[in-house]
Amino acid sequence: MKTNGNFYITTAIPYVNAEPHLGHALELVQADVLARHRRLRGQPVRFLTGTDDHALKNVTAARAAGVGVTFFSA
Repeated sequence: MKTNGNFYITTAIPYVNAEPHLGHALELVQADVLARHRRLRGQPVRFLTGTDDHALKNVTAARAAGVGVTFFSA
């Protein structure tokens, strides 16, 4: 298979309705290190990460906590 030389890396999309934990940090740091390494070697890199701000799980957690959904995603 022929490729265009670009390197794509993504991370899981964590829910915003809970406190971040070590697993989130580990994944993000590992992906960032890999992206930086590839860039230093001259390879074009696309690095995508983010959060899931529009999940039903967030609405359910907000209702249970008695707060608005924006409390978790703002």
